[in-house]
Amino acid sequence: MSQDGNGAEHLDLDSGLEPESSCEPVGAGESKGAEHTHADSGGGDDRGFFYSAGLWVRDGGVGVAIVVAGLLLLTATAGVWPPMTVVESGSMEPNINQGDMTIVSASDRFVNEFADENGVVTHSVADEEGVENLGGYGSVIVFKDPSTSGPDTIHRAMFHVEEGEDWFDRANESFLYGATSCSQLRNCPAPNDGYITKGDNNPYYDQAIGLSRPVAGEWVGSVARVDIPYLGWIRLIFSGRLIM
Repeated sequence: MSQDGNGAEHLDLDSGLEPESSCEPVGAGESKGAEHTHADSGGGDDRGFFYSAGLWVRDGGVGVAIVVAGLLLLTATAGVWPPMTVVESGSMEPNINQGDMTIVSASDRFVNEFADENGVVTHSVADEEGVENLGGYGSVIVFKDPSTSGPDTIHRAMFHVEEGEDWFDRANESFLYGATSCSQLRNCPAPNDGYITKGDNNPYYDQAIGLSRPVAGEWVGSVARVDIPYLGWIRLIFSGRLIM
């Protein structure tokens, strides 16, 4: 600093001195700011990951709860467990195809006025009354003859016979596997009360080819109500029960 003749002070630019500054160097400030920003970013990533994971767990739990609740409601409504069955063969095509899943119910649920004491509407009755079900006339029943092995069968109930009945004349001769009389026809006379059944895509009655005896009412596990295409393929493939 120097004074002029009037006593005023002036900055001596030639003195080699630089003015002092209280600010931090720009480089140092940026370095510290970068360090703080990096630390905050790392903590934010961790918190974001756990937050997202928590949302996935929560949403997944809600989804599972909805599925379980729906399944319980369907079971309570259907009156059977499980309330669905997978179609393993093409015997009911084209109305119910291999790989479809059918929603089923106990035979005493959703009974209409044409059903018998077992809750089944036979093809012969439905045809007369004009009542269609799953692409044809007559209830599609899920049954198992206790004298046979293998999975349950899902076929249509054609007509009902009484024990000892000669049902040859009541049958469609095209479905009798070449039989020309009761003596040539399997399960004739009828060995027990029950339904004569047939797959929509099969050429013969189940009883004519020995697949089952007449299906007694207590052998009917459920009745098919709704067909859902393709939904059963995954189960068929991974269970090894795919029938080609």
